[in-house]
Amino acid sequence: VPSATTVEVMFNGCTFLKGVENLDTSSATSFNYMFNSCLALSYVPDFNTSNGTSFVSTFQRTHLLSKMPNIDLSSATDLRNTFAGSGITMVPDLDLSSATNLNKMFAGTDQLYRIGNLDCSSGTNFTSMIGYYEDIGFATTVKEIASISTPNGVTFTKMFNLAFRLDAVPPGLDTTN
Repeated sequence: VPSATTVEVMFNGCTFLKGVENLDTSSATSFNYMFNSCLALSYVPDFNTSNGTSFVSTFQRTHLLSKMPNIDLSSATDLRNTFAGSGITMVPDLDLSSATNLNKMFAGTDQLYRIGNLDCSSGTNFTSMIGYYEDIGFATTVKEIASISTPNGVTFTKMFNLAFRLDAVPPGLDTTN
């Protein structure tokens, strides 16, 4: 789909979809709900998201997806629920510097163990970002967050709520704004 500017809801609710191959999303800006509730999804290849600005619920409720695909989120402004309730186990270093809304981005990721460095320097809303997800009843199991940059943060309500394995406050967490 090389000229598609939106791939919103493309596979939403495809409960038996196990994987996809070779997606050309190089022109897409909106990835909202693309794989939402794909309950059997266990494989997504790396794909081009460099023009993407909105990733609302892109991988929400993909509980069998354990490996996060290599995607570029540096232009994303809205990351609400992007990986909420997914099965990802590790998050690499991510440039999220354009994102303002990170509400529930990793909420309810009950297989997640480690998060790398997160540049959230434009972020203002961190509500339940890495915490419990009421809608599905899962807590985040993350133990380690390398660092998180939040100099413009305004809302931190329940940011780490019930992240019961988290063993230290991540360096760079700034709530002074």
